[in-house]
Amino acid sequence: MKAPYIVNIPPMVPHSFKNLGDEVAELVVIFPTNVWEYDVLDYFPFADTGTGTE
Repeated sequence: MKAPYIVNIPPMVPHSFKNLGDEVAELVVIFPTNVWEYDVLDYFPFADTGTGTE
C-alpha cells in the first residue's frame, strides 16, 4: 500500500499493521466515537508460517 490511502475496517474485524519498508510509516487513525474499545492480541494474526505465533 502506498500513501495516501484510506482503509475502512468494520468493527470487530481482526487487523494489524506491519511496516515492510525502511522508512518510518505515518498512520492516522480515526474512531467514530471517543470511546476506544479494542482487544490487543499477543500474536501477529497473519503470520506467514500459519502458526499465529510470530
